Amino acid sequence: MTNTTESEASPAERLSTPHRPGRHFTGRKILGAAALVGGLTVATKGVSFGRDLIVAATLGTGDGLDAFLMASVLPTLVVTVIAGSLNSALIPTYIRIREVEGRDAAQRLLSSVLTATLIALGGLSVLLGFLVPWIMPLLTSGFSPAKLALTCRLTYILLPSIALTGLASLWSAALNAEERFALASLAPAAVPLTSAAALLVARPGGASDAFALGFVGGVLLQAGLVGWGLYRAGVALVPRWWGGGPAVKTVLGQYLPVASGAILLNGTVLVDQTMACRLGPGSVSMLSYGNKLISLVLSILMMAIGTAVLPYFSQRTAAGDWDGLRRMLRYQGGLILLVTLPATAVLIFFSEDLVRLLFQRGTFSDADVRAVGGIQALYALQIPFVTLGLLLVRLISAMALNKLLLYGTVISFALNIILDLILMPHLGARGIALSTSLVYLASFIFLSCCVGSALRKRGRECA
Repeated sequence: MTNTTESEASPAERLSTPHRPGRHFTGRKILGAAALVGGLTVATKGVSFGRDLIVAATLGTGDGLDAFLMASVLPTLVVTVIAGSLNSALIPTYIRIREVEGRDAAQRLLSSVLTATLIALGGLSVLLGFLVPWIMPLLTSGFSPAKLALTCRLTYILLPSIALTGLASLWSAALNAEERFALASLAPAAVPLTSAAALLVARPGGASDAFALGFVGGVLLQAGLVGWGLYRAGVALVPRWWGGGPAVKTVLGQYLPVASGAILLNGTVLVDQTMACRLGPGSVSMLSYGNKLISLVLSILMMAIGTAVLPYFSQRTAAGDWDGLRRMLRYQGGLILLVTLPATAVLIFFSEDLVRLLFQRGTFSDADVRAVGGIQALYALQIPFVTLGLLLVRLISAMALNKLLLYGTVISFALNIILDLILMPHLGARGIALSTSLVYLASFIFLSCCVGSALRKRGRECA
C-alpha cells in the first residue's frame, strides 16, 4: 500500500483523516477557547447590565422606555430570524468548504450569503418603514396617541440597525470560524456602551431619542470592529453574488428549519410585550426590568452547561453508549438542581431587596420596586426548568433529533398565548411572568418524555 503524505492528500482525505496534534483545535485548545469566549461574554453581559442601571435611573418605568422596548421588538425579531438563524446554517458549511475546496471557495460562499442577507434585511427594513403606521397601533393597543407617536418615531430611528446588526452578526460568525474569538465576543459591548453614553449626555425630554440613536451608533461601531478584525484575518468584506451554487443551497436548506423555530421562539417576546401594552403605562418596562437579573443568571448557567456537556453527549451518542447517557443525564440533572434551586429561592425571597439595590435611583420609585420585585420573583421560577431543558436540548441535538425542538417550540408558543390570556386579567404583568415560567416547565416535561422515549428506542435497537 502506498503511503500518502499530508501534503499530497486530497482535500476530502484531509477532512476525513483524524487531526494530528497541532492541526486545528486540540482538546486543550477547545477548552481554552470556550473559557475565553465564556469570560468575555460574561464581561459583555456585565456591561449591558450596567447600561440597564443607567436606563433605570434615567428613564425609569416611564413612557419613553415603554416606547423604546416596543419600537425595538420588530427590528430584533427580523434580525434574529434572518441573520441569527443564518449563522448556525452558514458556519459549518463555510468551514467545510474552506477545508475541502480552499479559501477562495469559502470566500465566495460568505460573499454570496452576505449579499443575500443584506438584500433581505434592507428590503424588510424599507417594508417595515412603510408598515409602521399600521403595525404599531395593533401592537400597542393600550398606548396613548402621544406614546404611540413616540413609538413610531423610535422605530424609524432604529430601522438602520436591522441591516447593521445583520452585518455584524454574520461577520462575527465568520470571525469565530477564523478562530478570532476575543474580538467577536467583546465587540457587542459597543452597543450598551454607546447607548449608555448617549443617555448620560441627552438633553432633558430627549432621553428616549438619544437612547435609540446611541443604540444605532453602537451597532455601527460593533460592525466596524468585527469588520476590521475579519479584514485583518484576510477575509474580503465587500458583498458579491457568485450565484446559488450547491454550497449556498446547502446553507438555505439548513436555514429554513432553524428560522421557523426562531420565529416562534422570538414571537413569544412579541406576544408578551404586546399583552403588556394593554395593562397600562409602565407595564412593558416593568416586565423588562423584572427579567434583567434572571436573564443574566440564566445566560451564565446556560453557557457553562452548553460548553461542558455537548462534547460528552456527542461522543457517547457516536459510541452508542445509551446507558452512559442516562447516567450522565441523572448526574448532571442533580448538579443543576443543586445549584439552581438555592439560587431560585434567593431570587424569590429577596426579589424586592435585589431590585431596590440594583435599580432604585433617579426616576425609579419605591412603587416600581414593589411591582418589578413581584414580576422578578415569578420569572425566577423558570431557572431550574430552563437549565434542565438546555441539558435535554443538547442531547437532542447530539442525537440529531432537531425536529423535536421545532415541535416543542410550536407547543410552547401556543401555550404561552393561552396562559397569558388566562393569568393576565388576575395578576397583570406578574401573570405574564408566571406564564413564561409555566411554559418552560411544560417544555421541560415535553423534552423529558421525548428524550426518555428516544433513549429507550436506541437502547432496544442496539440490544
